[in-house]
Amino acid sequence: MRALLTDDDLSQIEVIRGDVLDFDHLLEVVRSKSVQTIIHLAAVLFAAIKVNPRWATMVNADGILNVFEAARIESLSKVVWASSNAVFAAGPATNGPTANEAPHYPWGPYGAAKSFGERLSIFILRSTALILRPLDTAVSFLAPSRKEGIGHDHSEAMLKPAVGEAGVVPWGDDTVGWIYVDDAARAAVLACRHRRTKRGAFNIRGHLHPVREVVGFVKEIPA
Repeated sequence: MRALLTDDDLSQIEVIRGDVLDFDHLLEVVRSKSVQTIIHLAAVLFAAIKVNPRWATMVNADGILNVFEAARIESLSKVVWASSNAVFAAGPATNGPTANEAPHYPWGPYGAAKSFGERLSIFILRSTALILRPLDTAVSFLAPSRKEGIGHDHSEAMLKPAVGEAGVVPWGDDTVGWIYVDDAARAAVLACRHRRTKRGAFNIRGHLHPVREVVGFVKEIPA
């Protein structure tokens, strides 16, 4: 966190180490800290899924179930959590925005777990859960802390040129959504402050630009 936050920021945060699969500990933290709202972001991404698919699927599916169950038992006012564009049809990107109500056709265990979580949230927390899909098509979190996934590829293409190194970006002809990590975080905070909507799930896509066009923007920046 020190790569992203100042000492003043860190002084306002209490870090409690735990495991999203440890339901008893999770419930005890919710109770002892009088938690009213949860922003749930815990997930295992694609590279780690390939290494240990059983554990990764437990984190991505059972983990969200544990959060929902703790929220249900303690009658929390709101659970905001990140789903993914991976719930939709296969493919790295499309040439336009995906509708919030588009049908789910997940192509792998990550998307399947997110789709499961969306259905589960409707069933267990119909009036209190609000779903954000920060990856509509193939959105990029432009943040230095990204270590894997599409967001890492695109961030690296900006960070490497900044230090005089060549950056390589796949999917040059795809149109993707670009959203800065601060804006994604702001969306989650705003969602916490508002009542559950009738729709319940929203794609947060940022600005749609072809990858090649964004690479062109980077090349135009003076060295």
